[in-house]
Amino acid sequence: MGKSSNFDPISRLHLGKADSAMFMGHAMTMPGCGKRACAVYCVVHRGSSGPFTHVYLVPVDGGYRGEVFLAKVLEGERVAEALVWSERALAIVLDGEARCAA
Repeated sequence: MGKSSNFDPISRLHLGKADSAMFMGHAMTMPGCGKRACAVYCVVHRGSSGPFTHVYLVPVDGGYRGEVFLAKVLEGERVAEALVWSERALAIVLDGEARCAA
């Protein structure tokens, strides 16, 4: 399968009804994949024990296997910290929207 222009990487996150996700940018490499690009999402999961934040790396190629890589786990709703961590650790090129949100 080749790249699909209709592919939406967020569909691989399997979000719950109370969860929220924010697209943060793109990383140019993924773990074990060399130069495969991925989308980076900050997801706030709202569970019974309180909210917690994950940062996920999602392949942007629709033909790629359905893996989602968990990059960072934070306790509480710490979206700003996730943004800072991602920018430093993953060399993300942030969108204008994500930059404004930070």
